[in-house]
Amino acid sequence: MPKLPIPRNRAIAVVGSVTAVVALGLGSLGWTLSTPPEAVHLDTAVAELQPTTQFTVEIHDKDGILSDADKQALQNDATRLEVPSVVKTIHYMVFATNRENALDTVEEYSREQLPEIFTADGKEFVPGTFIIGVGLDPRQSFITGSDDVTAAVQIAEDNSHRQRALDAVKPGVKANNIPAGLFAGAQAAFDLTALQEDAQAQAAENRVGAAIGSGAAAGALTAIAGSTLVARTNRRRRDTLAARDNYDSVVRSYGDVAQRLDAINIRAHSLTSSLADRRLREQWEEVQNKFVAVGQSVDRIGLLTPTSPDKEFAQAKADIDEAASITADIETAEANIDTLYAMEHGDELVRKDQLTALRHDVEDARDLVTTGPLADRLDDLHERLTALTARIASPAFIDEYVELLDDYSHTLAKVKSEKFSDVETETVPEPPALTSSDYRPGYGWNNFIPFWVMSTWHSDAVASSDAGANSAGGYSGFSSGFSAAGGTSSF
Repeated sequence: MPKLPIPRNRAIAVVGSVTAVVALGLGSLGWTLSTPPEAVHLDTAVAELQPTTQFTVEIHDKDGILSDADKQALQNDATRLEVPSVVKTIHYMVFATNRENALDTVEEYSREQLPEIFTADGKEFVPGTFIIGVGLDPRQSFITGSDDVTAAVQIAEDNSHRQRALDAVKPGVKANNIPAGLFAGAQAAFDLTALQEDAQAQAAENRVGAAIGSGAAAGALTAIAGSTLVARTNRRRRDTLAARDNYDSVVRSYGDVAQRLDAINIRAHSLTSSLADRRLREQWEEVQNKFVAVGQSVDRIGLLTPTSPDKEFAQAKADIDEAASITADIETAEANIDTLYAMEHGDELVRKDQLTALRHDVEDARDLVTTGPLADRLDDLHERLTALTARIASPAFIDEYVELLDDYSHTLAKVKSEKFSDVETETVPEPPALTSSDYRPGYGWNNFIPFWVMSTWHSDAVASSDAGANSAGGYSGFSSGFSAAGGTSSF
């Protein structure tokens, strides 16, 4: 269902009403502005910032820094981004060496290898272009793009939002996880909530400053109230549209899941391997109980129809969101239970898939641990996983798989101690639960946590410790005078 912004004439009318009220309340202390420029900016920007799936991802790694798995991770993770509709192509770039201003390397590389991303006269990037990346020597994160993109996502100027995006790249790179860093940077750049908050704060600051300079306090407060109301109205509209989308999901799925619930429960209790431990069974009972309990909310939702007014959907949003979330959780749990059941009952494709995923996780850990006894242990685990693949139909498969998990878990505990002890945090890595799409059989068993979870946890911990830290320096724009906006940040 498309997400439409509040019509411009409606936004102006709302702002006009606020203008009248505020002006009457304060008296004639100066001029008033019925449609403040920042209010119109917030309104018209909404259409450009509506999320889209109609974009492409291109990865540029001329020096071969990224592995095939890294590149695939960037492609896969892009589906989790809320990419604004103004963006047509995301370019991830990684350079082993770069100029002092990494944007100069971006321009040189792009003119040589990507002439199609420039306009015919070569003076600008073609509309819809977004570029984010990292140069490793000297180490800098960088961000740039076409004029329409940099303006819409507010990275055209050296502001707090652009700096957040640049800083978000750094923890992943520091943790030797460049894909995580680039994803985090793009995610920060496209953070609609942060964009809206920055726009409102800047509008308020600009308007108050203008009011102080001219003595027009009433006009300033009018503008602030108007722009705030427009932002709230747009946010309310988006919430209502989200509620309608979730309503459609509940209508399609809840009844079907309710009819299957007994069958899912029987299958969950038929799991017999040690992988179906108490932790997993408790997770199933919890989500099952939540699904049953949400029935009252679904009954209230049932009074709605697709033609019900927005007001009724807004009032029912909490019930709708809860029902949609729990229904999605139990569907995911069902899929994971089915996977474990198939694995227990000799499904060779499922077994091979799980072994492959675990082997790749071991390989990622081995990439971090390059030498020493831990590297030898990881090599041994990799060999055993490869050997087990040749015995995929063995009656002892599950027992051998569990033994491998146990050995790998002990090895990863040492990896965590040696490689991820550089941050102090009260949080601990948690394995994906049964209701997570990232869950795989064995996650959480005997407290097993895969390497990728540890690595992500470490990156987040580094990001948290770096939060609020000032950039070590950077550049704004291209040294050549190329007109595209952008910036870099050293670390």
